[in-house]
Amino acid sequence: MNCPKCGGPAMKNGSSKGKQKYVCRHCAANDGRPHHFEEGAKVTTPEIKAVGLSEAQLRAKYDLRFIVETKCRELKEGNFLSRSEFIQFCGIRPGGGYLGVLEHPDYEKYHGKAGGTIYWSHPASIKKLKDEGVLL
Repeated sequence: MNCPKCGGPAMKNGSSKGKQKYVCRHCAANDGRPHHFEEGAKVTTPEIKAVGLSEAQLRAKYDLRFIVETKCRELKEGNFLSRSEFIQFCGIRPGGGYLGVLEHPDYEKYHGKAGGTIYWSHPASIKKLKDEGVLL
């Protein structure tokens, strides 16, 4: 049953004369009558939640290019992640062609290779080590 006052869910609260009583946990209404509680207590109204997903939420969940692009912007200067650590950092699940996305030319500035391992980092850190000849 929903509260007649605020529309929030009402919980069962005993019965009297064969009728079920309800109390609302959001506005403290009891069978439509306000519940007496301590003075100064705040009455909260339930938030109206949006139904469905926004475009950004949908892209953040399924679009591999969007996920990799946002995580590349979060990389910190001076901190290097191996390819497997970067994949875990992105939260990418196996399959779905994620290697094609990682090897895309747009992300060349975010990774370099040393000793057979590909490392991902902030573009300034990668450029510095490429200039010094540490990374290829």
